[in-house]
Amino acid sequence: MNTNTYSSEERKAIANEMLSQLGGRGFMVMVGARMPIYFERDNKVVLRMAIGKNCHSINRFEIAYNEGQDLYELRFIRQRKDIDKIVKEYKGVYCDMLPSLFEQETGMATKMPMVFVV
Repeated sequence: MNTNTYSSEERKAIANEMLSQLGGRGFMVMVGARMPIYFERDNKVVLRMAIGKNCHSINRFEIAYNEGQDLYELRFIRQRKDIDKIVKEYKGVYCDMLPSLFEQETGMATKMPMVFVV
C-alpha cells in the first residue's frame, strides 16, 4: 500500500527547488554538505543532508516544504551514534529567510562574499 502523495519525480523536483532556494551547489560547497537525500514525511517532501563542522556541533540539516502553506520547515540536528537530537526547529519559514536562519544556527556562511578588486 503506497501512502506517498508525490511521485518520485515530483519529490526530486521539489528537493532540487529547496536546494536552489538555499543557494544550490554553492551552498553545498560552502557548508560542506554531503549525502543529500530526499524523502516524504507527513505529506511533505524533506531534504536531509550532513553538513560540515560548525561551532554549534550541528551535523545534520533538514528542510521540508509545506505545499499547502507555501512555507518551509527547518530542523537542525545533532546526530551521535545514529541517535538524532533536534537542536532547533523552525516552522512557517519563507524562502528568503532560509540562508539567514541557517547562518544564525550554524555560524556557517552560505555563500561566497563578493570581492571587488580596484
